[in-house]
Amino acid sequence: MKMVLSLERLLQFLLLMMHDDLLQSKLNGRVADLSLRKLQTSEGLIDFCSNDYLGFSKSQEILQQVLSMNIAASGRLIGSGGSRLICGNNELIETIEENVASFVNASSALLFNSGYSANIGFFSCVPQRGDVVFYDEFVHASIRDGIKLGLSKSYSFQHNNIADLIRRYELLACDQTVFVVVESIYSMDGDMPDLLEIAQFCKEKNIRLVVDEAHSFGWLGEGRGLVSKLGLEDITYARIITFGKALGCHGAVVVGDELLRSYLVNFARSFIYTTAPSIMDQKCVYVALEKLVSIDFKSLKINSLIDLFKSLIKESDLNVIPSRNLIQSVLIPTNRLALSTEQRLRKNGIWAKAILSPTVPIGKERIRICLHEFNTEDEVKKLIDCLSNV
Repeated sequence: MKMVLSLERLLQFLLLMMHDDLLQSKLNGRVADLSLRKLQTSEGLIDFCSNDYLGFSKSQEILQQVLSMNIAASGRLIGSGGSRLICGNNELIETIEENVASFVNASSALLFNSGYSANIGFFSCVPQRGDVVFYDEFVHASIRDGIKLGLSKSYSFQHNNIADLIRRYELLACDQTVFVVVESIYSMDGDMPDLLEIAQFCKEKNIRLVVDEAHSFGWLGEGRGLVSKLGLEDITYARIITFGKALGCHGAVVVGDELLRSYLVNFARSFIYTTAPSIMDQKCVYVALEKLVSIDFKSLKINSLIDLFKSLIKESDLNVIPSRNLIQSVLIPTNRLALSTEQRLRKNGIWAKAILSPTVPIGKERIRICLHEFNTEDEVKKLIDCLSNV
């Protein structure tokens, strides 16, 4: 008996060692192709990296308003106390949902802990077995992950290519419920779909259009996002709006009709089985939304910074993906060159990240640049100078 137990323990030990060796081999593969991810800090560097487009996360005004708020949600001052279906719901969080829905001309909104959990929750439960989801090949990983967790069939179509979308759609049986998923601004390239054309196609074919507005909320359409800018609220089935970009906070909402909201409350596992956002997070979102609504977008200097960046790029030899938005990407093929460029920028006091394969396709490695309201013209000029002096 003791011999049998010893053999079982030896086998278990060997299996654990083999598993650790497998993990290490995968890490070694990342080291070999220079794609190993590491955490870094950015104190003291010029920010051309964060999604804090309007500088809200740095706002002393917002901070002081948050600290002075007398709202105590259900008597709690810090944490929410539990999931929203247990004890984590309160008037403040429902007010946030109502304010967002009103701001973006939607009938309802449901708050999630992050954009990732919102996409996971929506795409894993709303498309049903037998439904079909078409998604742009460049959509965010959280959308892909949510689709994988669900029961629908899914197919990608070529980036911003509505002809390819139509071709794939026409191969379907006519009795299927179909979803089309796009982003209003793509997070790596900074480009946009022809949302008017896509929305018209979806309307004609009774397709449910879903738009991830993570990078357009707080920026396009006087802050309401691309769907509202184009007046497509009635055609769009659902929008995912995140608070971690232009709003400078944390969390996200799915906006749509009341039926969708009720369904998500009952079936979205990433909503049901998680603690509600902290009271401090809720206060930050509430105040930041009030700030966003009051902004005179025509007076923002960020538009002139985008123009300056694009004009300086034209005078350089840099290869930039065409973008009219806050996200700009300078293509620097190979992980080695992209990483060395990031390191050179960092040595010059500039924070801009290299985006490496496999996150982007091989040959499309880049320095991803985000322009902000708090950046200066001199900082933009320094950035271009450092990028040009390879």
